[in-house]
Amino acid sequence: MLTPRAASSHSRVLLNVVSNWSGQIFLIGLGFFLAPFVVRHLGDSAYGVWTLTRSLAGYMALLDLGVRGAVTRYVARFFSRSDHEAASRTAASAAAIFLVIALLAAVVSSLLALLVIDHVDIPSEYRVAAAIVLVLAGVNVGVTLMAGVYSGIVAGLQRFEVLNTIEIAAAGVNGAAVFLALRSGQGILTMAAIQLTVSVCRLLALALLCRRLYPELRIRPRLANSESARTIFSFSVFSFVMQVSGNLIYYCDAAVIGAFLPISLLTFFSIGGTLVDYTRTLVSAVSQATSPLASAIDAQRGQARLQTLLLNSATFSSIVVLPIAVTFLIRGESFIALWMGPSYAPLAGRVLAILTLPLLFHSGAHGTGGILMGIGKHKPLAPLMVVEGLCNLGLSIVLVRRMGIVGVAWGTTIPNVIAAVLFWPWYACRTLEVAPARFLTAVWVRPAIAVAPFAIATYVVDRQWAASTLYGFMFQVALCVPVALAGFWFICLNASHRQIATGFVRGRFHPQAIEPVVP
Repeated sequence: MLTPRAASSHSRVLLNVVSNWSGQIFLIGLGFFLAPFVVRHLGDSAYGVWTLTRSLAGYMALLDLGVRGAVTRYVARFFSRSDHEAASRTAASAAAIFLVIALLAAVVSSLLALLVIDHVDIPSEYRVAAAIVLVLAGVNVGVTLMAGVYSGIVAGLQRFEVLNTIEIAAAGVNGAAVFLALRSGQGILTMAAIQLTVSVCRLLALALLCRRLYPELRIRPRLANSESARTIFSFSVFSFVMQVSGNLIYYCDAAVIGAFLPISLLTFFSIGGTLVDYTRTLVSAVSQATSPLASAIDAQRGQARLQTLLLNSATFSSIVVLPIAVTFLIRGESFIALWMGPSYAPLAGRVLAILTLPLLFHSGAHGTGGILMGIGKHKPLAPLMVVEGLCNLGLSIVLVRRMGIVGVAWGTTIPNVIAAVLFWPWYACRTLEVAPARFLTAVWVRPAIAVAPFAIATYVVDRQWAASTLYGFMFQVALCVPVALAGFWFICLNASHRQIATGFVRGRFHPQAIEPVVP
């Protein structure tokens, strides 16, 4: 039987995870329907230029330096202790740091536009537009970083449902504006301007939200101080190294392809890579929800509750990702043919299958990573991810010469699988003193057994009932999903999990009554 405190914590986490999923599903759905439209209106070359400039701007997002994660961690800790003054000093210091970094982002983007664009295989008619888009993207990164202070505060308060409302609204406005702009004949310059405008509006909305949710918090320049900045950087420096390595792992592929292959091939790689990125964002919804809760629990020294949180988050991450991974492996090429067109299916389908392999093993790592960040035990993860990122880059450069974009996909997959199998389970169990057999059973064995009937059903449907439209494909997947849900319900979930899930579905708790959890 759950105690009232545990029930409140579980309900808040469930609400936050469902909210994160709602936001991510909206973004994924928007991307699914918008991506083919954008590709058709821009063409392969222009879309490749857009993808490349966004990838270069994505590296500038590393200027975050892990500060947003530090804001979430310390706001959660200080709020749980009702230390509003310390929370205010932390937020004010983070805002001062980001203001400097935002100015730096604008400078870096300008330098990249001047020094890099001319050395990339971009058609001459797109070079000026690519340079301008890159500068606008750099300014957009600066605005997004400033917004990170406020979104970090809301995350620290564990109010993801309101945070996701703003994210959904911003994405919806951006998508609608891009759709209308491309229909009227506009190109990547207008898309970049729209993105920047929406980011500014999002920043203002988040600032107003923080004032409403945490009125005791004060973000004033005079509250920023060197001591709070040192506290932030003591946590964020390792988080920053992980971010750099993560971008190297997942986003260096575009740079490698742009350097060694025609830019049009980046579109084929991006199709498969985008689908895997969508899946990782669904898993990250779990870690985002559990990280601030782990910080609050750790502040009260709740070791047993952290162990339970670890096992639950890792299990749920596996439950989320395995049906998607199985569908990609069995029916990925068919889906791409219906989604983007038959000409993209063979090559993009192979890329998708290869990039999907780590998802079979890495869901536990994604589920536990947020907790390790929340309790400040992420420092040993930094060197691991550096090594993985360098191996990824090195293998991709070697294999792209022999195998093209398929080689780049293998360069990403091989180090990822090795890290997921050999390091993550060992470190998670060692840090929180969980028996390895208990962890592996919860994260890999039970979910694998539970998803097996779904895999069989998916294979039979693919062979016996070929979908002729994208909507038909989705309908077929929907018919198979109950098989997966039944397997997970009876094999992976215990009585407490079922009690919480049943109560959530039946509306037996009221989200508006759930305050940020104070263990």
